Formats: sequence, structure tokens, C-alpha cells
Amino acid sequence: MRYRLEFRTSVREYLRNLTLTRTGRLRLNAALIEMAGAVSDSFRSDPANRPGPSSPYYHFTWIFKDNGRFRKLFVVVDDSTAAYGVLRIVYADCE
Repeated sequence: MRYRLEFRTSVREYLRNLTLTRTGRLRLNAALIEMAGAVSDSFRSDPANRPGPSSPYYHFTWIFKDNGRFRKLFVVVDDSTAAYGVLRIVYADCE
């Protein structure tokens, strides 16, 4: 299932202000679409991707290369509204 993504305002601003090349931004956005927007139910429900069994959050890490440097993106997604086709990106950190 393809989900509509909503971003917490602080996450949207954080991602917008990252120092990335155009290629790096494209890779980062592709990761968000693939790992959040087009995520499988089995990935979302896997206990290894959740902080606890009853948590409304799952997380993923995506490693990509930008301008010859490896970057690591860590994202937390609230999927409590997944039944309505919406996932919310509530945290992101890129090193």
C-alpha cells in the first residue's frame, strides 16, 4: 500500500536545512518515499523496527552517499493512522 506522508513541522524544517547536494536531497527523498510512503505492513509490524510491542512508532535507518561522503538518516514514523492511508514522520536525524 502507498501511504500519504505528513511531516511534523520541525522535521520538515530540519530536512530543508540539511547541507546536502541536489543528488543527496534526491536520495534522501527517495529513502523517505520508499521506507515510509511505500513501506510494507510486514516491515512496519516487525518488532525489530519498533521501540515496544504496543508503540505507534516504527523506525528505519538509511545510509546513502552524498558528495563522496556516507550519510546516515534515522527516521521515526507514527503509523497510528495507517488504516487511513497516512503515516506521520515525527523525527529525523541525518549524520
